[in-house]
Amino acid sequence: NHAVSFNTSSSVASLTINSGSLTQTGTGTQALTVSGNITNSGSISDNGSNGSFSISAGGSVSNTGTAFTVDNLSVTGNGTSSSPLTATTFNVASDLTRPTALTVTNLTFQKAGTQAATFYGTQNVVTNFTVNSGSTVSSANYSTLNIKGALTNNGGIILPNTSWIFNGTTAQTIDGSADSSLGNMSETPSQKKRNNNTSWAWWHMPVVPATQEAEAGE
Repeated sequence: NHAVSFNTSSSVASLTINSGSLTQTGTGTQALTVSGNITNSGSISDNGSNGSFSISAGGSVSNTGTAFTVDNLSVTGNGTSSSPLTATTFNVASDLTRPTALTVTNLTFQKAGTQAATFYGTQNVVTNFTVNSGSTVSSANYSTLNIKGALTNNGGIILPNTSWIFNGTTAQTIDGSADSSLGNMSETPSQKKRNNNTSWAWWHMPVVPATQEAEAGE
């Protein structure tokens, strides 16, 4: 249970936390650059509001620990997380599999080509879900994803068996320049706000829930 304090920007070849912890203690902005893989079976955490903690991984990330909380996380390889993972910004450049308690403000998929995304359980919460141009997020697995903000698709979304729950407290949009193939969609009626692009996007979705199809034709 070795505890490591992190208070200055650093670069390492790989990062493995077995049963200990890595905690940001410095103020200001600290960045940890890992050229290889990150394996967390313990805990990785920032210091709350007293600074910014960013981690970038040149390889893959595997999270099975008790906590993984950072301000910014960028992963070049695959991301696998069966334990809580919290980030303000999470940039994914390959597959994202098995997250069961993902809490991310801005989740961006940016791999050139096709990448998988499977969200397990019902506790995955994303404020803004974005797919960049040139990237296609695809999976036939059954998933559930809570969206609190905007869904923006500028690439491709092929997630026909994903349940999208739009339950934010302010106006939400489905937008972007590309068509989407979504699974089941539900929303809180009192929070339902759409702009012209959103209505247009629903018209062009290959999979449109019956309630949304009826509203689109009003």
